[in-house]
Amino acid sequence: MSSDNEVNKRLSSMLQYVTSAASASIPEPSSSQQVPPSALEKLYAEAYKRGAAKSVAESLRYAERSFFSACDHANSFATLIRSHSASTSRVTIARGALEAASRSWWIAEDVTLDTHLHRVISMRWADLQFAKKFPDALEASSDGSNVDAEMLRQEYITELTALAFQSPRQ
Repeated sequence: MSSDNEVNKRLSSMLQYVTSAASASIPEPSSSQQVPPSALEKLYAEAYKRGAAKSVAESLRYAERSFFSACDHANSFATLIRSHSASTSRVTIARGALEAASRSWWIAEDVTLDTHLHRVISMRWADLQFAKKFPDALEASSDGSNVDAEMLRQEYITELTALAFQSPRQ
């Protein structure tokens, strides 16, 4: 059986790897140095030509939010390690960090535009499908207005169809 210290080291190692990979996949803010375009910047340029730029822009926001969540979880993980308390919550927090960082990395990895769009639109649609089970989960958006989840589901299905992708099963 692994010691607590070994488990902490392994989890820390995985967190460092996945968060650094996720961080590398998100475009850097503008700087004075000439930086080659990121995978998402290339995808956006191609998507713009096909009328799908909105989906790529939204995917960047998803990747960014997932990455921030991973960083928050990693910070909590580090706090738990420093507290030296014996707790199973370290594994739960590490799992949350790994899942969030992996989602960010998965969204932002260098794939074809078709693969990227299918992932992102399907993911948004799936999030809305899950919300059917919890109706109050979509009652309000950031500006306080109500969200019409069914309208959004239809919008995503229409977008998938317009881009010649198979619609998800209902």
